[in-house]
Amino acid sequence: FDIANGSGASPLGVDLATLDGMANRTYTVTEPFEEKRIAFKGVDLWSVLQRAGVPTTAKTVHIVALDDYKIDLSVAELRKGGIILATKADGEPIPLDHGGPSRVIFLEGVDAGANPDRWIWSVSHITVS
Repeated sequence: FDIANGSGASPLGVDLATLDGMANRTYTVTEPFEEKRIAFKGVDLWSVLQRAGVPTTAKTVHIVALDDYKIDLSVAELRKGGIILATKADGEPIPLDHGGPSRVIFLEGVDAGANPDRWIWSVSHITVS
């Protein structure tokens, strides 16, 4: 997928190999739709955005799924941490029919993830404004 960092520069293309290289932690959370605990491997989304060169003036992160489902997260929410871009579930790549190949998950206790509608699957692109 691509990340447009809001600076007017060309979007940064991020592939699964890059994400997997950054994803060095496993987070076990209760997945709200399957209603079970799943061990997701991923990287804090804020780290990905920093790598993309998000400017300090950025306010909002727009995330779009392959099916055009959209959510917005504030940069302030992302800076707090606990919002993860996951590429694996229970040690395996996330299949497309289970929200892969990458999806946003929230660690338990993160206010931004209290609404399950924000758990966006099959991330297509991210734009920062």
